Amino acid sequence: MRLITTLLLFSLLSLTTYAYFSNELKLNNIFKSATVKISINDKQNKLFDETVLNLSPGVKQSKPLTIKNLGTVEVYYKFYLDHVNGELDDVILFNIYFEDSLVYSVHPSMFNENNALVSKNPLKVGESHTYTIEVECMDVTDETYQSKNLKFDIVAIAVQAKNNPDILFE
Repeated sequence: MRLITTLLLFSLLSLTTYAYFSNELKLNNIFKSATVKISINDKQNKLFDETVLNLSPGVKQSKPLTIKNLGTVEVYYKFYLDHVNGELDDVILFNIYFEDSLVYSVHPSMFNENNALVSKNPLKVGESHTYTIEVECMDVTDETYQSKNLKFDIVAIAVQAKNNPDILFE
């Protein structure tokens, strides 16, 4: 009987020890990265087309430019002109308004990535900012600029706002 009791105690002790040393705990962790995505004017191909920009000295043409946050986090953005080409750079001025206030005024060739308009406040998820882009043909008296053109691309870049207090686009 002693032998049976001893074997029984030994079995219980080994099972308890096994349970003690083989405890298993699982935590299901999921990491999900953010999405940074913006659109310009709901992905329209052009802001200005040839019919709108028949500019003459002293004439101004305006169009809205809307940047919308389609991502999953708040973003800072900047926009500028790229591939500026044409003879009208000296006489064209871009005046950019936000909420009826002039925020930027620049000649096209100077409105580049290094001299971009940068948002100062984060753009929240699903929200948009609308600017008015006014293109002004400065008042020139000679006919040097007749039948000339200016072509350009509008580029917008966004970066995550969180952990980016210096609004860096690197």
